[in-house]
Amino acid sequence: MTCQNPVSLSRCTELHELLRHGFAFALGKIHGDSVLSHSQEMRVQCGGLAGLQQVMNDTPQVDNVDALLVDALQKWGELADIPYSEVVHAAASCYKGRHG
Repeated sequence: MTCQNPVSLSRCTELHELLRHGFAFALGKIHGDSVLSHSQEMRVQCGGLAGLQQVMNDTPQVDNVDALLVDALQKWGELADIPYSEVVHAAASCYKGRHG
């Protein structure tokens, strides 16, 4: 899938970078720019979105990523101001990957 809306894509790209940084410690990576395995990347992307949704609305079901980001911007003002430690913690209970 690709996003056709440049503004939405920009928000998602920024969130992805912030999630990678937020998950770095949980994944045992010292540097946020480290290469991640596929499973680690899925944990960041899927787990990060589920964790953000959990923090925002007390449910891990993400129906619309862009709407979630718009809501997060309304709540915190900037994507950088999202409490990523809470998101990572919520992601651990929300996202189990394909084996869990």
